[in-house]
Amino acid sequence: MNVREFKDFQGRPSALIFDEGIPVFLVNYWVTNFKPSLSPKSRVLLAYDLSLSMLYFKSKNIDIGARFASGEYLTVGEIVKLRNCLEEHKQTVEMRAKKIGVLVPKMACSSAFVRRCRAAREFLEVAAEEICRSNCADRSTLSDFKSALRKHLPSKQKNDNPAMVDPIFESEFALIDRVLRDQVRQGKRSKFLIHRDLVIFHLLRELGIRNGELLGIKIDGFSRTASGYMTVYIRRNKDLISDPRTSPASVKTLERKLKISDNLWTLIERYISERKKLLKARRHNFLIVTDDGVPLSNDSVGALFKMLREHVGRSLTPHTLRHSWACNFILTAFENSLTLTTREKERTIASALSVLRAHMGWSLSSSMPDHYGRYAFQKIGNDRLISEEQLLHASIVSRGENDKD
Repeated sequence: MNVREFKDFQGRPSALIFDEGIPVFLVNYWVTNFKPSLSPKSRVLLAYDLSLSMLYFKSKNIDIGARFASGEYLTVGEIVKLRNCLEEHKQTVEMRAKKIGVLVPKMACSSAFVRRCRAAREFLEVAAEEICRSNCADRSTLSDFKSALRKHLPSKQKNDNPAMVDPIFESEFALIDRVLRDQVRQGKRSKFLIHRDLVIFHLLRELGIRNGELLGIKIDGFSRTASGYMTVYIRRNKDLISDPRTSPASVKTLERKLKISDNLWTLIERYISERKKLLKARRHNFLIVTDDGVPLSNDSVGALFKMLREHVGRSLTPHTLRHSWACNFILTAFENSLTLTTREKERTIASALSVLRAHMGWSLSSSMPDHYGRYAFQKIGNDRLISEEQLLHASIVSRGENDKD
């Protein structure tokens, strides 16, 4: 069972599920006809999630089309086994399907598990409903099947308070920068690639942008304002056909211009001059490219951060840098307001959240500032409790000394 990614006639990414070179009709039909409003990347991700469910059915010799057509549905035991399968990492599921023993199964993260369960439940509900309607089957049995799906395939994470991302601070940023620069001395990579990796890291660190926004930046997106500082334009790619990547860079947030420091611009300017020497890089305007000059893919950025994780010894992804930017921004605003009155401090934090919303490209109705600042708000609350505890302790000690007198 595999997924083939491609671009449709409008240049949008899409995907279909194949079994030994043959399209899996029922699931491909559902993805195409019942999920028309999905964004391109979500459609590709949905195909990968559903391929695991189809792999499970194949390994258990379950033909859901024939089963549903005969008026029979999955038993509760089969649904539970499907759920257990979706909890595991894709590689573990594939090994089990090939009858290879697994000593230590690798598990998927909770968000991926819930996403897979939701996709499987929606697909099975619609498939059973459509086949039942065409065959005039007993709908009471169908209702029981749907109830079992909703009961055993969760649609929400068990933890309604997702784990907070522990932000990265300046000392760790300096360590990552040294790791990248030391590769020149060690001769592990070409100078161009190391220069490019530094541009990737510092753009993500300084701006807190998404990985897709980074890969969508073009060399003509930089401009100098009347005030003298440089900005970079984060924009949506309205012409996906112009992006040669199988999975084009996508921007989920609002378009905006962000200020960049002089040091970062100097680094980017030197990189652009080296990029011009690549023949294939002259055929497009995307800033971040491979050593061949073609636009860099999401997977390549992931490989870079995998290498950095091994050196730094902590969880590190492009999105970690985005969370870190938001958290550090709120903490800085709070520290600057420590000498202010309570009302002034509240206004300062509220103003900081408004700036954060604009910088990150969130809409006015978005709740993302609270989500991204969760660690900062908890730290602020903990610091306040510690401060109050210290004051209370000092008061008790002072009272005790007065009693002695």
